[in-house]
Amino acid sequence: MVKRLLIICLFCLVSLNTFSVTKTALHAAELKKEIKEYIAAHYEDFEIRESYKVNSSGVILFEVTIVKGTERFLLIFDKEGVYVKRKVIAIPSNAKKMGLDKRKSDQITKNRKDK
Repeated sequence: MVKRLLIICLFCLVSLNTFSVTKTALHAAELKKEIKEYIAAHYEDFEIRESYKVNSSGVILFEVTIVKGTERFLLIFDKEGVYVKRKVIAIPSNAKKMGLDKRKSDQITKNRKDK
């Protein structure tokens, strides 16, 4: 019985470490050259709003949120800086009606994206 309990506890500890995700904020200047070049070539006049280095169980990705007016996208790149995919980030349709300024709207959008 004690042996089984120890094995279960050991499995749980290993699982926690194996499936860990860390997300580190980066300044735009810290992004790989390839990422900045891709954004400049494909998303002219967009501003880099946020960028993160994500380590998910040893798999490294970069997430970059870009903005131009009301258009917002989350771009995902692999560890070499190669483009993987794009997600549209929706701005709440009632943001102005609710009296939210741009920054609060950004925070709501970010919280929705994280869920």
